[in-house]
Amino acid sequence: MNKHNIFQRHQFMFLLIVFGLIIFDGYRIRIDTSFSIKPFLLICVVLSLWVLRKRILIPLHFGYFLLWYASLFIPLIFGSVLSWSQYVVILTGHALLTAFLLSAYNFIIYKQFKLIDMFDAIVLLGIICAVVGILQLLLFAVGINIGISHFDDIGVPRAESFFSETDWHAMFVGYCLLAAYFTPSHSRFYRYKSYILWLLVFALLSSFGRTAILGVITAFVLYKISLQSFQQNIAQLTRFIVVAIPIFIVFLLIAPESVVTRFDVFSNLENPELDAGAINSRLFAINMTLDFIQQNPFSGNGAGSLNYLAYDEEIRNKYAYGGGINSGRGGTNIFLTALFDAGIFGLLILILLLWKLIFSSYWYARFSQIEINYFLKFIFLGNIYFLVECQANNMIRMPICWINLTLFCYATLVSRQAWQKCM
Repeated sequence: MNKHNIFQRHQFMFLLIVFGLIIFDGYRIRIDTSFSIKPFLLICVVLSLWVLRKRILIPLHFGYFLLWYASLFIPLIFGSVLSWSQYVVILTGHALLTAFLLSAYNFIIYKQFKLIDMFDAIVLLGIICAVVGILQLLLFAVGINIGISHFDDIGVPRAESFFSETDWHAMFVGYCLLAAYFTPSHSRFYRYKSYILWLLVFALLSSFGRTAILGVITAFVLYKISLQSFQQNIAQLTRFIVVAIPIFIVFLLIAPESVVTRFDVFSNLENPELDAGAINSRLFAINMTLDFIQQNPFSGNGAGSLNYLAYDEEIRNKYAYGGGINSGRGGTNIFLTALFDAGIFGLLILILLLWKLIFSSYWYARFSQIEINYFLKFIFLGNIYFLVECQANNMIRMPICWINLTLFCYATLVSRQAWQKCM
């Protein structure tokens, strides 16, 4: 048996390991006491070096990704970059993400990965992530903390699982829930589909990730409206109402006050101090971002400068009364961040890219070949889901988003090849 056939037999385990190293950011390679490297960065470098030795195939719509990257140079042309150190970090990181998309796409084609193996690897990682998160909550209930945060701040324990942020854990569980919903009959997990769905639903709800929960709901609603018949929607809506209303009433009766407060978003918006560290810090960030956008609406202020401003003592005193400002290098909202980073033209380029992604994934999911339709529907919902996620936490620079984009590019290639064979 040659090496290629051996790899074909074990490609699922290979995908499981590589996807896990890319996605689970809680694990770092320690260089010294103050510096560490994510395995994702090493994988980017290895894949990039590998693809340089091969014939490079360009994914559909890849030009839009390059145009998006090019838009980050707009403030450089006008000399309006606020923080050069942060700007260089983002330019380098975004270049790595773009290279990852191109090289991972080529690697998948060269190794002839099966769609079902990539799909199942995502589902299994979601199961593992969910189990670990639930286990953390159970251990915390008996006094053992191995990855719980937020309890002292909001009165609700939130699991981190294999992530360094609870919101990232919630995001990944929600993403895997979308995948599990479309588990096809030839999946190795099909016979356990119902159990997996309930596990992921429970893990998502117990994560208290409000944006992730909203993202899942939004994705499913758009799926029902755009890809299912009216009769199917009415029947499923009726069943959902019959089941959901009693559960919701029971939840309100037995849920602790801290849990109800966590999801009472409207009251939190009226009084952000009720949700200290979340809503108020985001409102501070939005106000700060809007003010700086007005200063450079066309040239932008340079990617990464939001992170620099959020930690400036004078800025924090002005916008957050000395408190925290939600930012990070991704910013607090994908559209506001794009406008801040690269001005109006940068925002228009991002909107164009997102439109192509959403519309193309919808079109392929609507009219593609039936045997891979499960995968294309999952990718369509994944694009919607991440777009919602990026409204409260701009996670577009998270590796899982770029895995989804890589899977989208490969799935569209497979779909187009299937159509060409039929013609």
